[in-house]
Amino acid sequence: MKQTTIAIFCLFIFFCNHNAAAESTLVKIAKADGKDIAQVFFSFDSLPKYSQKIGNKRIDILLEKTRRAEEFQLFATDDRIIRVVPTTRNDMTIVSFFFRYQPQKVQLDTSSDGKLVLEILLGNRYSRSYQDLSERLKGLTVVEEEKIDYSNPLLSSPYAYNWKSFIQLYEPPINISVPIEYTTPPFPAIALIPPGLEKNSELLPAEMLQTAALGDWNTLVPLFLDLLKAPNGLENQKMIALTYGEVLLRAGDYEGAFKQLYLLKEKYPDEHIGIIAKYLLILLDAKFRDPYLADYNFREMEQLITPDHPLAPYLLLSRVETALATKQFEQARLLLNRDDIAFPGNTQKIRELRQGDYYNGTAQLVKAYVSYVLLKDSTLLHAHPYSQNGYCNTIYLQKKFEQAASCYRELAPRVSDTAALGLISYRTSMAELHFQGGNTIISGFARVADAFPDTEAGSRAAIKQTDLKFLYNTNWGKQAADQYNQIAATSVLRPTVAEASFKEAIVWSLIGQKGKAIELLTDFLRNFRISDIRDSALALLIDLLPGEIERLIKEGKNMEALVLAKQNRELFQNNWISLQLLAQIAEAYQKVGIYSEAQRVYLYLLEMSDVDKREQYFLPLVRAAFEQGEYSLVEDFGSQYNYNYGQGNDNLAILLLRIKALIATSRFDEAGALLPSPLPENTELQLLAADIYFHDLNYASSREVLERLNDRKIPLPIDAQFRLAESKYQLADYPGAATLFTALVDSKTIGQQSLFRLAQIERKQGNEENALKLFRKIVDKGTDDLWKQYAQKEIEYSELNSSIEKMTNP
Repeated sequence: MKQTTIAIFCLFIFFCNHNAAAESTLVKIAKADGKDIAQVFFSFDSLPKYSQKIGNKRIDILLEKTRRAEEFQLFATDDRIIRVVPTTRNDMTIVSFFFRYQPQKVQLDTSSDGKLVLEILLGNRYSRSYQDLSERLKGLTVVEEEKIDYSNPLLSSPYAYNWKSFIQLYEPPINISVPIEYTTPPFPAIALIPPGLEKNSELLPAEMLQTAALGDWNTLVPLFLDLLKAPNGLENQKMIALTYGEVLLRAGDYEGAFKQLYLLKEKYPDEHIGIIAKYLLILLDAKFRDPYLADYNFREMEQLITPDHPLAPYLLLSRVETALATKQFEQARLLLNRDDIAFPGNTQKIRELRQGDYYNGTAQLVKAYVSYVLLKDSTLLHAHPYSQNGYCNTIYLQKKFEQAASCYRELAPRVSDTAALGLISYRTSMAELHFQGGNTIISGFARVADAFPDTEAGSRAAIKQTDLKFLYNTNWGKQAADQYNQIAATSVLRPTVAEASFKEAIVWSLIGQKGKAIELLTDFLRNFRISDIRDSALALLIDLLPGEIERLIKEGKNMEALVLAKQNRELFQNNWISLQLLAQIAEAYQKVGIYSEAQRVYLYLLEMSDVDKREQYFLPLVRAAFEQGEYSLVEDFGSQYNYNYGQGNDNLAILLLRIKALIATSRFDEAGALLPSPLPENTELQLLAADIYFHDLNYASSREVLERLNDRKIPLPIDAQFRLAESKYQLADYPGAATLFTALVDSKTIGQQSLFRLAQIERKQGNEENALKLFRKIVDKGTDDLWKQYAQKEIEYSELNSSIEKMTNP
């Protein structure tokens, strides 16, 4: 007996110590995110004493006499709260939060529903500097400006909300490639050979020099062959042989010139003859083969030529020209800036011309224009098609369209390349369009398109022809779209395919076929990752998408709307489309039963919205979680709403969902704790309260609530009718209960249970025969096996009682 007493005493001490050591249980830690704020919610079975310690990038929450639940739940970390460490030591639980950046402000508080709330104004890479700055700026008033996202293509597009203007105003960048004309020394090149220099020209007969002055190089070739056969002495023969190679170069005889110059270069590598031959040989390669190789060889040859050598200015000009031809513009700039070489005679003007070419090539168009204008009255500019092409380009871009048209017309006969000639013709028509008007120039673009098929010029002219027809005939939309489609299908270049495709989408949008336009734009953005009009296509898609999604939702085509939204999710992720449209998309997800996606969208809306606009998204978020059956999330989201918007517009609706979620998980005590007192005049809430009271065996309160509803002539659902009847039965109001159970006996779900209760009421009122009749009715005619078994046992019990009574009272 003594040992038993001691054991009981020890157990008592153990349980007392256990309860003293852990008076509270931490069940869950959940997090709600905003743009700059995070709220952390601690859920307990009872709120403990708490405190906090704040470090640099760490916050510790100290919970006295608290342990973690076995199924303790913790939120996932992210790039802002990077680590959470809960630890329990003795009778205290410490939850440590680690942050990427030091928090700017921390507040620890409790909510009305017994949760601990940690509210954190998160830091960022600038917040420390901002805090330091704000200390220095105390007292100044900050004027808030409306936030504009300049990364949004729709806000930066010059064509936004007037997409017809794109068809009218857009001009694609074009590059007319005209070969550069390489500068050659004055004929004959032997005049550059010291010591004789210009006197070396006297080796050539006067009639040869006159023919050379006329540029009749083919006539000179046989004359030089005869001259080479005459006895001239070795040194003179070398110079005549070099001049013969030069004539072949100027005559365009690549093979003959190469053989002649190569032999001289190889035979006399260290003599002036060999050096000049090497220069002319490289120049031959630049003109007829590979300017990249020539550029390399010129660079190597520079080591052989001193700045005061007569060939030096020509070599430098050749290096500038190969740099321009190979688009090595930085190299051209460095060479043009050299001041250690004198430029005799016309070479200074050529240098100035190449300076203009450099400016044009690097898109320094004003400088290029000035450089060309200074030379426009000289024959030099017109003698160099490469430079004249640059001059035409600069005056076109300076919007001097009449001059540009004239310039391109002068240039055209001097260009033989078909592709370049086509673009020159196209640019001429574009210049004429600006000062003649579109309706009169349509035929000009048609001629270019017909004359240069399967070229960039032909495609661009066909596009512009279609542009003008559409602009001058508003009823030609369908034909224009078809024409753009055909151009895109047959064009040989991706830029022209892109332009035609985008303009097709614009036309469809302008004639009301926005769905088709969006489909084309989606294909465009997928196929053209790099394009100068990609941002415009994005802008048009951003412009059209909200209206199309709203239309589909309004017409009940929720799934189509969701598919369209998902195809363009990048636009939502970049916040280029109004958040209100996202709310409609979330609602569409709910309508088609995809609640998990609805939750994700609403959570995103909560995170991205400003504080004063977040409240509207909580109710649909909580509802989506409830319909998904994620009742723990209902409680989390509901707690967050209650903390942030205690007197909010949706407080009652969210409270109803929270209570329903707790009832669904049989957590009636917690559900009862959420009931307001007194209960508001809300039928749904009062029905839930009656249910909670009933499950807590508080039959008097359940009856009171349900009878108030009856008094208000509010029809009760069948389950509420049963609870009212059962409450009256448990409170011994048998007549009242019998009346209600009688009304329920025909119910398919609770009819037999109600009949069973009526039998019990008859028995309690002393009407055993009536009770047995009702029990037998359940056994004979009932369909619910459970209540049939109960009724059978009651019959057997009654029969047993009768037998016992007969035995005891014979």
